[in-house]
Amino acid sequence: MFLAANPSYGYRAVHVIVHILGKLVEIQVRSSLQHLWAELSEKLSDVVDPRIKYGGGADWVRKMLSTISKSIRSHEELETSTLVVESEFSALEAQVVAKKKVLANQRFQALREKLAPVLRSARHASRKARRQLIESKKELVEDLNTLIDQISKVKP
Repeated sequence: MFLAANPSYGYRAVHVIVHILGKLVEIQVRSSLQHLWAELSEKLSDVVDPRIKYGGGADWVRKMLSTISKSIRSHEELETSTLVVESEFSALEAQVVAKKKVLANQRFQALREKLAPVLRSARHASRKARRQLIESKKELVEDLNTLIDQISKVKP
């Protein structure tokens, strides 16, 4: 198996090449946002300049594609980190419940009562950030789709 993961010109899909039934098969792995970026790049290549596909073309187009790619990467990294935080909160809550059963003494109960509001507040903030991220992602998808549609209407 061969794995190509180095982004070039803003293109960030991972290509995996595997042997299946004696033949080489290339599989592209990319997120829905990465797919929209690739569609945008293809449309710009069709309408503006075919060299865009290979990192060429006008400087402003390369900078725009690079900026959009960086924005997509940021969204994806934030999304991943919010999922990790949510998972860590769930694990922490499970540990607190387990400790509560084992240590039902007054000292532990007092500590738990002090920590509970802090944990609730932190978890609420995490969920709020995730909701905002989802809204931001929806806006980015809409904007990319609009841009792709507009470019598609231009005659090469």
